[in-house]
Amino acid sequence: EQLAALQPQVEVGERLRAGVGQRAGEGDRGPEGERPRLEEAEAAEGALAAWLTGVREHRPHVVWKVAGTLDGRVAAADGSSRWVTGPDARAAVHRLRATCDAVLVGSGTALADDPQLTVRDAELPPTHPAADRQPLRVVLDRRGRLPQDARVRDGAAPTLVSAAATPRELLAELFDRDVRRVLLEGGPTLAAAFLREGVVDEAVLHLAPKLLGSGAPLVGDLGIAAIGDALEFSVAGLTRLGGDVEVRLRPTRHTGDRRAADSRGATGGS
Repeated sequence: EQLAALQPQVEVGERLRAGVGQRAGEGDRGPEGERPRLEEAEAAEGALAAWLTGVREHRPHVVWKVAGTLDGRVAAADGSSRWVTGPDARAAVHRLRATCDAVLVGSGTALADDPQLTVRDAELPPTHPAADRQPLRVVLDRRGRLPQDARVRDGAAPTLVSAAATPRELLAELFDRDVRRVLLEGGPTLAAAFLREGVVDEAVLHLAPKLLGSGAPLVGDLGIAAIGDALEFSVAGLTRLGGDVEVRLRPTRHTGDRRAADSRGATGGS
């Protein structure tokens, strides 16, 4: 019944995306009205993906968003990270937040950047499902480091501070709160934790044409020693955002896949 209820949304999304045409996919906003239609299409597609993840995995659908340089750095050696990407990419992040029920960071990011994590510059059409609401702001803070005057506590949107021990435990907590789509905006350590557990369903990479040579990497240690064990992704879309490029990716093999295969081999496939 739920799938039947979503089907009209999906069909509308497919028609809207087809109507927008090739230009929007290449970063051209096109005639007035095309951007809102594209956003409605993306919202419909996102609703279906989140529903399927909930049914199959009993957890929210996780979208990992990260902005970095050509050499895979999210911050310079001195810790500065504002701004890696330009204004068009930053506006795209707000539109992406608007498609999610929750925005998640770790305490390290909350302390270093003091983000507000609200939807501010999305310019959503009135018909967009997120036009009149803010996503839940979630901070994973196992050691109680988040100060009371942090911007995520400013009352502009609901906030949850969690001490969950693992990504799956946190996702279960969010699922119980009816969160079905999460935007993971944390730093390299939190991203690595989610990738290691195989709970990243999509990745959105904003790539700036810059080189740093050193500094914080896109992602932390994944426990991968050989190229044959690398996480693999398929490219789902490329969009130019001003001087930057957005790459949308879907994982085709998680870190857990090889371990699962090794386990099956050790037990004779039983």
